[in-house]
Amino acid sequence: MKIPFARATVSFRWHLVLSVAFVHLVMMGIFVFDLVQNQKNFLRLVSNEQTTNLVRTLALNSRLWLLTNDVAGLAEVVNSLSESPDLLYAMVISPEGKVLACTDASVTGKILDDPTSLRLLSSPTSQTKPLPLIDNGKQIDVAMPIFAGGSRLGWARLGTGRQSFYSGLGQVWRDGLIFTVLAIAAGSVFAVLIAKKLADNLRPLLQAFADIRTGKTPRPIPPSSVLEIEILRDGFDSMRASIESERDLRNLALRDAEASKERFLLAVNGSNDGIWDWNLLTDELFLSTKWKEMIGFSDSELPNAFSSFADRIHPDDKPRVMEEIQKYLSGERPEYRVEFRFLHKNGSWLW
Repeated sequence: MKIPFARATVSFRWHLVLSVAFVHLVMMGIFVFDLVQNQKNFLRLVSNEQTTNLVRTLALNSRLWLLTNDVAGLAEVVNSLSESPDLLYAMVISPEGKVLACTDASVTGKILDDPTSLRLLSSPTSQTKPLPLIDNGKQIDVAMPIFAGGSRLGWARLGTGRQSFYSGLGQVWRDGLIFTVLAIAAGSVFAVLIAKKLADNLRPLLQAFADIRTGKTPRPIPPSSVLEIEILRDGFDSMRASIESERDLRNLALRDAEASKERFLLAVNGSNDGIWDWNLLTDELFLSTKWKEMIGFSDSELPNAFSSFADRIHPDDKPRVMEEIQKYLSGERPEYRVEFRFLHKNGSWLW
């Protein structure tokens, strides 16, 4: 049976699934972003350390060849690094800026005069540690002074790219995206299972409410293993018992009222007295058939209205009659009793 609703709404099942999926998306997004940032810092640190270690090695291995002024030996040392990952260039430079050996043979013998190289050549002789020249998202360039006997013989300079760096980050992003999708899928499946269980427990309760709305007697709601739904079931059972008890009392009262009305009508019809009854709440006036006959009217000729009574009172008696009615209604008189003249249908006045 289709349960009627006042307006279309989204099922709580979808609310639960979307909420769980959104929470997983946010949490996994934060986790992946933080993971990538940490990995980025780590990979950058590793890349810098690798480049620094390579330039230290190049400076150490080049010292002997510089002392002996063996250019071929320098070229051999430099070219031994050409297979290093992400290597852009490796070179040995004289204190004057001349390239003594380089992985790019076309640069060997040239004088470096670019701003970065000039800054390197102008560094103080006290500089004994690796000197970072360029460190950005594309490359890192580090120079290491070569000393012998307290004199600076030249510089070992090495530049590496960030291809492996970005490749590693790309892999982290891909893995994070996969884990995010898997987490959302797993959370959504879990939410669907939970929502189905809740929906199965709520369905009898919803059906019972629908029965009440359509005037049917609701069927008993089976017990539930969910505490909150069990509380709802107990509350609904109490409400249903109250409704049924109230309905039974109302039906009993209606039956009693109908029986009383029937007895009253039988008594009125079997009496020779004219009986009238005024309902102050609804302003309805009941005039018995005998009452109407006493002033010359049939039951259908005179309407059951207060005007049928008030308009036929003698003008001289009417103020007194109305005053007595008000005194009775205000509690000044314990009962309503008054004598007055009343107009008959034939025009005569009756006492």
